[in-house]
Amino acid sequence: MRRAHPAWAAAVVLAACGTAPEEVMTWQEFVDVYVGLRTAELRSPDTVITEARRDSVLVAHGVTEEDLLAFAERYGDNVSFMEGVWSAVENRMVELSSRPDSVG
Repeated sequence: MRRAHPAWAAAVVLAACGTAPEEVMTWQEFVDVYVGLRTAELRSPDTVITEARRDSVLVAHGVTEEDLLAFAERYGDNVSFMEGVWSAVENRMVELSSRPDSVG
């Protein structure tokens, strides 16, 4: 049985409580942060991002974990929108992987 990722589970709880902030980050900001997190993960020796490294990436982008959860809450059910977001993430990762000094 597959376990839900804690961030998505928290987003569901937040949605149920109705505590989401009025404004959420843009999809471009989400892509930037997600790519930053994924890149940090790929650069780590075990391809596992530490909590400290994750926090430093979030600070560098000026966002919090709650900001990411609010984005997931707001747009997670919009399949076509999220397809575009994940396509943008994939495209950015492919672009970065073609640069010798960017990932890995």
